[in-house]
Amino acid sequence: MDIASPISTDTIDPGLGTRDIVFDPVTCKLFVAAHEASEVWIGSDAIAPNDCDGDGRGDPQQILHRGPSNTDITKDNCPRVANPSQLNTDGNFVDSSPPLLASNDDKTWPNSDMFGDECDPDDDNDGIPDTDEGSGAACGGIVTDPLDPDSDSDNNADGIDDDDRILDGAECALGTNPMDFTSKPTAAMCGSSLDADGDKVSDRAEFCGYNTTTGSTDTDGDIALDGAKDGCEATSLNGDRVVNSGDQLLMVFEIIREPTPTERLISYDINKDGAVNSGDQLIIAGFISPSGQCP
Repeated sequence: MDIASPISTDTIDPGLGTRDIVFDPVTCKLFVAAHEASEVWIGSDAIAPNDCDGDGRGDPQQILHRGPSNTDITKDNCPRVANPSQLNTDGNFVDSSPPLLASNDDKTWPNSDMFGDECDPDDDNDGIPDTDEGSGAACGGIVTDPLDPDSDSDNNADGIDDDDRILDGAECALGTNPMDFTSKPTAAMCGSSLDADGDKVSDRAEFCGYNTTTGSTDTDGDIALDGAKDGCEATSLNGDRVVNSGDQLLMVFEIIREPTPTERLISYDINKDGAVNSGDQLIIAGFISPSGQCP
């Protein structure tokens, strides 16, 4: 706490003189402080004990990686920052509707977190802090979208999202332009085609496609909560945490729906090679047999 930066200054008692009112966001208390640094705190009073930030959510931190928002009113994904919407852009959620029904939206993502956008320094978990995305400081002056891990969509009238499927952070690190989908690193630049940690996601896909680590099978640490191993989260395409025939069926539907492999749903491009095809189907099959690999 910094008594030099009070939230207000009031005369608490004529006999005590003027004192600073300081809010401590860690304890969610107001402290009445003396001006002189040598003096001690002379009192405290809890405020809003069940909702410190006054946003209508309970104070306990939401530890589940819920996305696109936290719907549990008894928990807060930013307990010390008011955020009534509870948006969590990098939670366990991938929007697949349209073209699919909302019931088929994916509820897992390999690099998710528990923190709401209002208190998360990297809302999209692309490896670049939000402040740097807005200023371009981390990417040679190139400004990127802090809510989109792969900013270079053309968003044109054809309805096709032409992202290059390489995360902004990886592009900046490798010297390509994250705002130009025609500018992208080669597969070799992204790393090895091997799988150092055995999670069935290649090292190059982990770095360029997911911003996950090649040294852990559970980058975001949610395997016991609402996620799974990195490979399982990347490969499970629907609302559960397992990989089974349901995911195979969704993949087949997508291949039938869209004849051009490079224009199919980006989230179905499991190996991040730029196309949804038999290579992704093989990854699904590798998790189904033997059974019990996910979560």
